[in-house]
Amino acid sequence: MDRASLSAQVPDFVAIAESNIADDVRVREMLVAGTITTTPGSGLAALPTDFLEFADVSLNGLPLEYATSDRFRDNAQRWIGVPAEYYGIEGENLLVGVNSVAQTFNVTYYKRIPALAVQPTNFLLTKYPQIYLYGALSQAALFMVDDPRAATWAAIYQQAVDKANGSSRKAVSSGSPLRIRPR
Repeated sequence: MDRASLSAQVPDFVAIAESNIADDVRVREMLVAGTITTTPGSGLAALPTDFLEFADVSLNGLPLEYATSDRFRDNAQRWIGVPAEYYGIEGENLLVGVNSVAQTFNVTYYKRIPALAVQPTNFLLTKYPQIYLYGALSQAALFMVDDPRAATWAAIYQQAVDKANGSSRKAVSSGSPLRIRPR
């Protein structure tokens, strides 16, 4: 893939790879703990700007269960003023039952990794450079249309993602026995 004519497209290949990485990679270094507070009377709170997905949402130490937007609409009247047991996501907002007071939720979420165009390095590039390399190569091969290596680069990218996600899961749960917790 030694083509000088592709050098101008390299930032685009990396940017597209970063979009795929945001969808595919979930490693412990991406986890952020924080709080989100609703506006009184609305049941809505803005999600963090770097939000990808929740790992955990709780209120007063009690975990909340995810509910779809349809379930919220069906139960909206029943959940008014009741301490939240469920949460949903609507657009760029956390959705919980409407309450007359602000509610502060403890959240753990996966954050988006800063783009290399903004920050020249990050933990993923340092720890798992093959994800960036093969992610960008697979995009370059697709750009070249007839490149027979496109499937190879995509497969190696997926193996690297699976390895990173698996290593992270192992590291998080190592030393702890698996047990079933009642809900």
